[in-house]
Amino acid sequence: MDARPYIVNNLDLTAERALKATADLSDDEARQRPHRLASIVWQLGHITFYDGRAAARAGGDVVVPAEYEALFKIGTGDAANLPPLMEVRQVFEAQHRKLVEATNRANLEEPTKIPHPTAKTIGESSAYTIGHRGYHTGKIATLRALIGKNRVFG
Repeated sequence: MDARPYIVNNLDLTAERALKATADLSDDEARQRPHRLASIVWQLGHITFYDGRAAARAGGDVVVPAEYEALFKIGTGDAANLPPLMEVRQVFEAQHRKLVEATNRANLEEPTKIPHPTAKTIGESSAYTIGHRGYHTGKIATLRALIGKNRVFG
């Protein structure tokens, strides 16, 4: 079975959901931190930063700005100087396209080009990215509820 169509379809689906969950938010709403949780803009920036890593693991291009590492890498918290939500959404969309291009070109059975803590192959790394996006999009959905926004899923 060729896993590529499944992986690409789910990359597209999870990108669509992340964008849908952030589409109707103002920058002020996206920066709110109910219960001191990481903000929505941080969640999307975090996904974006690691999507760049996933593209690089597959031999693809990274369009994520270098400063995103200091802002969105795991453990960075939620700095006051995060970029505007609209900018992060645009970078996310551009990086998503590069990730899909790399996934479509790559041999999914090959080892990743740069190490990953659990994924050994490009296909495993791409599949991990789907789960990572889903996890953080779920956090975005919860944060939406905590700031009084309507549900966007289900």
